[in-house]
Amino acid sequence: MPRMKAFIQYLEQMPANPIETIYTRATDVNGIEKKHLRLTGMLPSKNATDTTLDRVYRKYFGATDWKYKDCEGKPFLKFRYNPKYPL
Repeated sequence: MPRMKAFIQYLEQMPANPIETIYTRATDVNGIEKKHLRLTGMLPSKNATDTTLDRVYRKYFGATDWKYKDCEGKPFLKFRYNPKYPL
């Protein structure tokens, strides 16, 4: 989480920043159908459930419900993100 937060802060300072919004889904990555994520070198955690990640994203990244919904009808989470030099 700290590395992701540092990356978001880097993007906020980037000149001519083309990124307007950062959004995500809080998704449990421990299921067998998500094994492609293991290629990223992520460390699996039994505590990384949908509910736990949703709570962490809201607290740590200031995420709020976005108007768009995922395939399960749950709203995507929109991160607090304020680029200083947008396009």
